Amino acid sequence: VTLATDYPGVPLLNRGFGGSQIADSIVHFGQLVAPHNPRLIVFYAGTNDIAAGKSPEEVAADFREFCAMVHAARAKTRIAFISLQFAPSRWNLREKMALTNAYVASYCASDPRLTYVDSNNVTMTADGRPRPELYVNDQLHMNADGYAIWAKLLRPLVEAKE
Repeated sequence: VTLATDYPGVPLLNRGFGGSQIADSIVHFGQLVAPHNPRLIVFYAGTNDIAAGKSPEEVAADFREFCAMVHAARAKTRIAFISLQFAPSRWNLREKMALTNAYVASYCASDPRLTYVDSNNVTMTADGRPRPELYVNDQLHMNADGYAIWAKLLRPLVEAKE
């Protein structure tokens, strides 16, 4: 990810790590969030949870727990949840991911500090299929073009002056 060039002049800290599940962000909260005072957390996790067999309800509950931990430590911190991505290699899980997204979107709508960011509406074809050209060979992880779409989608949130 090219955060520094995507958002020049915005102080950013990348705390993401591959292969993680939401529970990992909870377990490692003391390292990932607690030492910092973020204005905004852009959060992307949950697809590995579904792939590992967690239910949409469990994934949404884990996200709620993470938010509760953030807000207990930093009441004003905003959290933007990027929707679970319907990547080509996990197309068979899209129904569970869509249900997870619906649960999370509903939760985000209940708190003005939370924002649900639907990334699928900009990474899918007109007929509702994932755009394979946005992914590297594994068809799971996005390539630079895919991340550029996310950067543009997230720009208003990241660059907000609140």
